[in-house]
Amino acid sequence: MKEYLVYNLLQIKMSAKVSLCTGACGMLMVNLMDWWNTNFNYVFVALLLVALDHLLGSVVHLRWLRDFSWKKNGAGLLIKLSMVVIGGVVFEALTHITKEQDFVYSYLKMTTRLIVCIYPGMSAMKNMSIITNGIFPPGSLINLFSSFQKDLDMEKLKKGNNKKEE
Repeated sequence: MKEYLVYNLLQIKMSAKVSLCTGACGMLMVNLMDWWNTNFNYVFVALLLVALDHLLGSVVHLRWLRDFSWKKNGAGLLIKLSMVVIGGVVFEALTHITKEQDFVYSYLKMTTRLIVCIYPGMSAMKNMSIITNGIFPPGSLINLFSSFQKDLDMEKLKKGNNKKEE
């Protein structure tokens, strides 16, 4: 009888551990899927920019610089992809800490997402400039994003955008 109780208590204890683990994992997955559904466009754009930059960079190194190497190509892709993913996760975590302050949250979310997308985007623009001998995109656009990367001043982006409209 005593062995039977010990065995039943052991089963209850193991069931509780399994339930807690699966419940926690389930809650995490639900939250991740909610985030994924509401932020799919951001993730898609960031990954698309990495892919486009990789394609353009491969062409530049193969045809213009003539220093293409499969090893360096693969390493470059893995580094850029991992930095975009890790940076995206870190910055998203930081913005969610400030969720109670709408202005700070909105500013951080917009700024950090711009940072994540500008990293591969700037590289792609520089590759495009090499391919077109500096004709496209205009150097002023590259300088505008470079300036933003240095000091995160949104006013420079606004002023740059207003200059184009005038």
